[in-house]
Amino acid sequence: MRGERNGFTLLEVLVALVLAAILVAALRGLAEGVGETALRISRAAHDRDTAANSERGLRRLVGSAELSGGDHDRFDGEPSRIRFTSWCQVPRGWQERCRVDLTFESAGSDSVALVGTVETGAQLRFHIGAAPGTIRYLGSARDGGRWFTAWRTAIAPPSAVAFIFGTDTLVVRIGDRG
Repeated sequence: MRGERNGFTLLEVLVALVLAAILVAALRGLAEGVGETALRISRAAHDRDTAANSERGLRRLVGSAELSGGDHDRFDGEPSRIRFTSWCQVPRGWQERCRVDLTFESAGSDSVALVGTVETGAQLRFHIGAAPGTIRYLGSARDGGRWFTAWRTAIAPPSAVAFIFGTDTLVVRIGDRG
């Protein structure tokens, strides 16, 4: 009679090692896939947050445009650029009047960025969209509205401004007008 066996054969150990290696490789691939998916989701969320914050900032800046028509506060609009006076948030926690210049800049071969410069020299990147980029000005909302390609009046700013990126349009109402 033979005694009991107290261990594994070399073949059993090799089979166990091969199975463990296959399991580790499969788990590593799964972990990498989960990590890449999490990174993709995080980047998409960041891009959506950035777009929402820039739209909110643009709406606040353009919507707070001065409604008075003094020479210094003049609202001057062209198809690709606007200059006006608005109320800007300052680091001290309140708002001060500031001169704003919004213009389109190339952001690649088929896209444009709406870039704002305030009188302090700070540059703000508001929106990136499909080219071409253009701006339209709403004179009056009566009877379906009348839109203009330029705004050159010292009397008052337009009722609203439309920023057009390819087929996307963002309309921003200016001030509280009852």
